[in-house]
Amino acid sequence: MSGHAQPLVSVLVPARNEEQTLPTTLPGILKAIRELPCPAEVLVITPPDSPAFMAPPVRDPILKWLPTPRPGKFNALRVGADAAQGESLLLLDADVAVEPDTLWILADPLLNRSADVVAGRIDLERYSEPLTVHCERFAACHYA
Repeated sequence: MSGHAQPLVSVLVPARNEEQTLPTTLPGILKAIRELPCPAEVLVITPPDSPAFMAPPVRDPILKWLPTPRPGKFNALRVGADAAQGESLLLLDADVAVEPDTLWILADPLLNRSADVVAGRIDLERYSEPLTVHCERFAACHYA
């Protein structure tokens, strides 16, 4: 993946009150994004007064931190979608721990144009304390 190419996939991660979670979940998201066969970016959207925004717990060239001026997950997603450069958007909650192939499984039908929308299921499993959230693809839809 070239850092200079236009991203084809933008991963939006709304993160409010996730200061304890992001240091654990973001490295997995970054690892998974590097499994994609195309340029990608990760946008973490958080309140501007959040400790995570003021001092990001993870830094990476494909990771961008964006402030949202208004509270609420959908406002954060709107900020992220407006800033996204990718043709496809993947929405991922900040507390979701992904496997290395999760983003590829979700993005593949979008990238090969076999689906317009892909939805995921979140499985809650207690591997260790605290509760770990896992995401996997379960449906892809194509709209005519």
